[in-house]
Amino acid sequence: MSASRTLLDSAHARSLASRLCLLSLLGLAACGKDPAAPATTAAKPVPARARPAPQPDAPASAAAAPVAAAPAPAAPPPGKGARVVIDISGSVQGFAEKKGWKSVALETVHRTIDEVLSKHNLNLPTERCTVGATLDCGVKLEYAALRQATLYRAETSRLDLALVHPIKSPDANPAEPPPPDNLDPFGITIIVTDGVQASHSAAGAVAPAGPTATVVACAGGADPACVAELLSSRIREGYGVWAIGLRLRFKGTHYAERALDDTHMAKLQAHIAAVSKDPAWYGRTPKVGAKKDAANNTSQYPYEGLKPIVLFVLSRNVNAARQFVGDYAAQMAKELAKPEDVQTVEIAPLGTSRFNFGKIARFDTPEMPMTSKVILDAAKREGKGVAQPIRCTSEGAAYVDIGVQASHTGPAWQDLASETVGVTAVAPILDGRVIKPPVRVGLMAPHAKIDDAATDHLLRTGVNCRLLAAGQHNARYDL
Repeated sequence: MSASRTLLDSAHARSLASRLCLLSLLGLAACGKDPAAPATTAAKPVPARARPAPQPDAPASAAAAPVAAAPAPAAPPPGKGARVVIDISGSVQGFAEKKGWKSVALETVHRTIDEVLSKHNLNLPTERCTVGATLDCGVKLEYAALRQATLYRAETSRLDLALVHPIKSPDANPAEPPPPDNLDPFGITIIVTDGVQASHSAAGAVAPAGPTATVVACAGGADPACVAELLSSRIREGYGVWAIGLRLRFKGTHYAERALDDTHMAKLQAHIAAVSKDPAWYGRTPKVGAKKDAANNTSQYPYEGLKPIVLFVLSRNVNAARQFVGDYAAQMAKELAKPEDVQTVEIAPLGTSRFNFGKIARFDTPEMPMTSKVILDAAKREGKGVAQPIRCTSEGAAYVDIGVQASHTGPAWQDLASETVGVTAVAPILDGRVIKPPVRVGLMAPHAKIDDAATDHLLRTGVNCRLLAAGQHNARYDL
């Protein structure tokens, strides 16, 4: 059986780009969607699905065949302290305090970061950086300054600069050591942003399936494909990655980052009208003003309502980072109007699934009266697969049911993640005319994702002995 994760495989830049788009539920970016609307209905809670353990006693014919994870790359020495990177692009101004509008939301975001870092001894030392067109570190910022609109004036947000590996200038002396990495020196890195820039490629475009050179992925700026590739690269190096979404009050300009016409605005107004009738949004209905078109062929409009701020958390110390994310979310849920205004998503490493063969048995049915002419002896483990001895007579034909058990350890997966399983027949006799390709039975379609309510999953194949010589044969299956 083969197993593939939607979000975590050896080359999953496309998956992460897709997930960044799915994180529009946190309001990160417009990925092929109507860019007019700032995700007002976005932050509905995503329930985690716990995976049940397998049945305790496997039958005698069962053969364990766990799917082994790829070995993690060698990691540098553990980092110390924390780096907090603050997006100071102009689109963040709407969350900040300004003349005629009081808000301590951004100050609360950063105070709580420091409190939770200190609680888990992750704060010594703490370095703050700002990121706009450049990444500037070692800046001294008081909490009061973090809530002021005057801080957030950058024309762009180069989040890629906070994630990329710095390289030595080609003009540097060969004896000069390479510049320090942006993440490795720190125990935990937190990037506070209102999202990645919109993609200027085809609507819905994502990164390639395999690892891509940063210069290629980020050619259009720090868009979803670029950030996905950089996060993928860090995950391949052994980093855990989390996203925390916070819905905060906003009053300011929403930048669509592309041209909008009257059709876009009509859709936006219709969306707001629908939201105004949603009980979950009672008293929180957003307001939108008339759009303006800028000289660079993009549109913007005044917006008042809730919008998301997102924290990306990266660390090699997975347990410590999980504790930080959990405690930070719990603390911010107390600070914000509603607990559902806070969400967390673990992008990597997620939990670990294991798959084992369960019972392999003949399925007798009146439709196939010659099933008794097919005898299944006890299955035997062979490497990661199982060999099923089959004794045939010339007229025998029968269905064979293969049980598969699944178990899950570590954090439960979110709805955004899925796993695909299937049984592969590898013995030479398994020609399609002799052994039918395995398919799921019951309510599950072939190769559908595992049903969370079940631990034993049946796949049905069949043996047609009329195409075989009488005697004993081995059907070999791999997980």
